Amino acid sequence: MENLEKGKFKIESHIGVAISDVNGRYYNGDYEAEEASFHIVSEDDKECSIVEFKDIINTYDNFEVFQVASDTTEKEIIELVNSNKQWFDDVISWKIENPDENGEM
Repeated sequence: MENLEKGKFKIESHIGVAISDVNGRYYNGDYEAEEASFHIVSEDDKECSIVEFKDIINTYDNFEVFQVASDTTEKEIIELVNSNKQWFDDVISWKIENPDENGEM
């Protein structure tokens, strides 16, 4: 799975994405996946923004910006997600199908 690098943003698909299960624990394939968290690094690489996709059992469309780095805005993060929606969907699906590749944040 390829990393996402757009403008000042970067997400590493292997370590910058973590899936949790319906019990709120690290997803390992034993229970259904519930939530996906994306660690988004921006220009200064000292802070990150975090986007969480909720209820991924039913849809990949329900996300919220959980944390915003000081060198960006929530609007920029939302635009990043919306303009790269297929990449986010593909990574979530790939992580669910390959629980051994689940990242840790």
